[in-house]
Amino acid sequence: MIQKAMEQYEPRTSANCAIIVSNLLGGTEAPDLKEEPIPQKERVLGKNSGQLERLLRQVRRGEEVLSDEERRIALYKIDGWSANRGLVMPARACRMIGEGQFEERIQVLLSFALDQSKSPFTRRDAFVGLRRMERLNREIIDVCLKGTKDTYFETVNDALRTLASLLRIHSDIFVDQYAEIKSAVDPLTSSKEFDIRMHSMAVLTEICTDFSEIEASFQKNYFHSNWQVRRSIISCFGILIERGILRKERVEEILQTEFLQTSNGFQMRFLLKEEMREIFQKEPRSQFANNFRETCADAQIPMEKIEDLLHQAEKDRLVWDIKTSLREVIGEGE
Repeated sequence: MIQKAMEQYEPRTSANCAIIVSNLLGGTEAPDLKEEPIPQKERVLGKNSGQLERLLRQVRRGEEVLSDEERRIALYKIDGWSANRGLVMPARACRMIGEGQFEERIQVLLSFALDQSKSPFTRRDAFVGLRRMERLNREIIDVCLKGTKDTYFETVNDALRTLASLLRIHSDIFVDQYAEIKSAVDPLTSSKEFDIRMHSMAVLTEICTDFSEIEASFQKNYFHSNWQVRRSIISCFGILIERGILRKERVEEILQTEFLQTSNGFQMRFLLKEEMREIFQKEPRSQFANNFRETCADAQIPMEKIEDLLHQAEKDRLVWDIKTSLREVIGEGE
């Protein structure tokens, strides 16, 4: 800090002032003054909690970059909010620890997630912070499993959601905890809270090695009254197909003979069936994108090849907005 002050402020200011006055009176030559530095734009210190959280979210997404000094200032502010005795600020601090990827404060999240003296919102957002941190080890898995026994349903929900998300990223870490995870999560597929059912099935989707291990838990939700539970099952089917656990033919059989496909509400878009189509269109759409990307990279673009690709897309009935597809394949906005 002293060094930065010496760089920004001229230590001989008083002497230089005397020389300048003397120069104005015609007594001496003009002094060789140090050029005034342009101060950096302050981006952290004056921000409130909401503004800082938005900035850290932009940093996590790669839209902004913080200097080491700005990260220190941000962490100093977050530490203050973490120590706050209110209901809101510690919860926001947990989210910001995750957004800023402050791994040196991960123990704060692990502690707050299970601390019953903290508000339920703080415990819930401690799991949100862990999810945004995107790190996983045995201790984090243990904390998530303990979080599924919390008395506040949103904490349980976010503990499950975090575990599913982290297992999706780090699929090789949970191997020795399979039985422990399954025994803790499987009963929650019968929860009275529909979103807890959704995220418990998402966790089982990530850990199973054969569909038979979780089939019974899925089957009892095929006719669930809340269509969002059934939509989450379809998303799980997509992951199971991607992992090689389920074949498309088996999923088609389930959807046609064992599964309630209707959804509540009158909308021109049938979201549940769109989700089903998405599963079966994912592979051909990805292939089309790859072929199109290769074609665009070619300096000499044969019109015949483009026509063939467009014809193939139409043949596969890729329900895909053309503007979205173009942005995806050429990487715009990434």
